[in-house]
Formats: sequence, structure tokens, C-alpha cells
Amino acid sequence: MANGVFLPVLGRVATYHDNVANNSPSGAGLVCVLLKAAQADADLEDYEDLATLLAHASNTEADATDYTRQTLLAADVTAVSIDTGESPPTANATTTANFEFGVLGGATNNSLVKAIICYAANPAGADSTFIPLCHYDFVVTTDGVLDITAKVPSAGYWLAYNYVA
Repeated sequence: MANGVFLPVLGRVATYHDNVANNSPSGAGLVCVLLKAAQADADLEDYEDLATLLAHASNTEADATDYTRQTLLAADVTAVSIDTGESPPTANATTTANFEFGVLGGATNNSLVKAIICYAANPAGADSTFIPLCHYDFVVTTDGVLDITAKVPSAGYWLAYNYVA
């Protein structure tokens, strides 16, 4: 397993990210979903929406005690930065916050394997409207003691080379 971008959004991650950064539509967010079981990356990357991804028997969302999906809104998201001084040009999707899950587990624990960042025009909407953008190996076992955070690297959760705005 590794990290990657979902194939249906190749070339469009920056657009979805900037929609959140620009609060367009109002309330749009980046939603982090944790999985305790996941398909191989080559299969996982084909999904166009979260509901279809979670409907596959090999993909199971976390259900540890106190688990809830975490969302970053416009105040937490910085517009995509483009560095045309680089050769080739690069673009980074960055945030000013991490996905803070808090203490998970205790009564029900999970061995987590993946974190998926989705675009949601309405974070309270149906999973069928959530668009998976990127996935990351996230190997953590909940225990009811550890504070779980999906940290967003300072360079961003997505980086594109040869980026043309």
C-alpha cells in the first residue's frame, strides 16, 4: 500500500481544493475518512464517490469508539500555491490545520490502514456526493488512550508537477 490520487480527479484536485479555500459553495469542506480495511491501491483509486468505495466489501470505514469523520472548512484551507520558478512548475494543496480525531477506541478498537481525503460540497450530505481526492497509508491502532491526528505535511497533502493553472 502507498499514497496516491484517485484517478477520476487527476488534474482536478486543485479545483476541488480551491473550492473549499474560496468557500464555494458555502460550507464546502475536505473530509477525512479513516479505513480499517482497504483494497489494493490500484483498485481503490478507481472510485468516483465515497459511497461506492465504502460499498465494496474490502473497504471498511473505522468504527472505533468515538470515531467521527473530520472536516476542514475554508478557514483551515489555503488556496493552491503555484511555484512557476520551479522547473517543472509545481502546485501544492495546503491547509493550516490537521484532521484531529481525538482519542479513539477503548470499548471498540480498530487497526487503521488508510486515510482518505474527500471533497464535499456539503460535508453533512450523502456519501454519494463526497469525491475522493487522495489516499494515504495510515497505520494506527486505536486503544482509547492515544490522541489520533492525521497530520497534513507542510508541503501539502497534494503536489503536482508540470502544473498549468
